[in-house]
Amino acid sequence: MSHFKSIALVSAIAILPFLSMSASATPFQPVMDEFWIVKNGTELFRDSFNGGGLPPSGPDGATTYFSGSQAGLGGMTGETGGKLTMTPALGSQTLITGVFADTFTGGTRANITGANSLSISNSVEIHGLFDLSSVPTITGQQFGIRFTDRNNTNTGDDIIQLSVVKSGISGDIGVRFAELDFVADTSETAGFASITSLLPSASQIELVLTKAAGSNNVFASYNLLDAFNNSVGGGTLDNINNVTLSALSIYNGETYTRGQFFATDTGVPISEPAAFATMLIGLAGLGYARRKRAA
Repeated sequence: MSHFKSIALVSAIAILPFLSMSASATPFQPVMDEFWIVKNGTELFRDSFNGGGLPPSGPDGATTYFSGSQAGLGGMTGETGGKLTMTPALGSQTLITGVFADTFTGGTRANITGANSLSISNSVEIHGLFDLSSVPTITGQQFGIRFTDRNNTNTGDDIIQLSVVKSGISGDIGVRFAELDFVADTSETAGFASITSLLPSASQIELVLTKAAGSNNVFASYNLLDAFNNSVGGGTLDNINNVTLSALSIYNGETYTRGQFFATDTGVPISEPAAFATMLIGLAGLGYARRKRAA
């Protein structure tokens, strides 16, 4: 066997376990029941996911959700029975490290201006009702809701989110209230509440972000419901940033914000075709190097 063939065989054998892992891995697939926004005490928007069309389609047609380059609409994988299934592993890649990707999917609602805008003068509530049939199993997987000022031209430094996560410290499933700054590349936690003990009796969780009229401070609450829609637990979370010691806030440099639901995954193996293509490129490179040495 030639030297090149030996290297190629070793390279192919080395990548086969990775390909098998990619094929057999169980995806994280959070399920959302409803998403709605209340402005000045009146319901502005509600999606019960019963139209049969994946976002950006929704109650207002094919452009219900903002579909700009930062919207992350890839990874919406099913809308049946009044519920939306998301597979964030199939969404937008946010960070590539070796052969693993951190991925995101989400639906962003509300205009920057006009009747559907959410300005500092308005009182605003963002609600998300999620099933607990699929909860995070590793740190980095999550689902939840956001205030966000990101769009095609603005990277955004005000992303306030409330999400269900797996704690990297305690290992508990819990609700995390946090601020993400895509300009400074930081993520800071304001509050965390474990819901692990409530999961056996809970089938859904409602997440709520609110702000008062004339204020830019954001507050968070959550409520867990059983199969009969009875509350089995809930609470509010501290909104004081654990680093700056100031309240989580929006409209810092922007005059608008939007409501968003989202899900993320982490450590997601790149799809088999991509991995196979990477392998072929590597083998081709080896072949070229061998031919060059022989010339």
